[in-house]
Amino acid sequence: MDAIPEGLARTAGLITSAAAIMIVVFAAFTFGNFLVVKMIGFTLAVAVFIDATLVRIVIGPALLRIAGDWNWWPGGSPRHAGHPWQRAANNVCVIRGSTNSAVAVLVSRKSKN
Repeated sequence: MDAIPEGLARTAGLITSAAAIMIVVFAAFTFGNFLVVKMIGFTLAVAVFIDATLVRIVIGPALLRIAGDWNWWPGGSPRHAGHPWQRAANNVCVIRGSTNSAVAVLVSRKSKN
């Protein structure tokens, strides 16, 4: 469950910056002369503000905490290493090549069991 706070901490700056830019742009629509554009701009600015604050800080992490292992579906959590999806994830495709050709090589990693 440490992934939830770490994910919030790592993405907080990016999400806040993007939300701030969107709020400013949508709020600028309210300075127009057309009433429908003003209403849409105001509504979108408020919606982005609510999404960036309430949803990202409270509702999202709460739902992730409640869902528990279901967050990992269909890949399964790390403790379900025998699951077919997890076994398929142990194989990675590495692309090697030059400017004229590329060769895909399937590399199998040994599991840490």
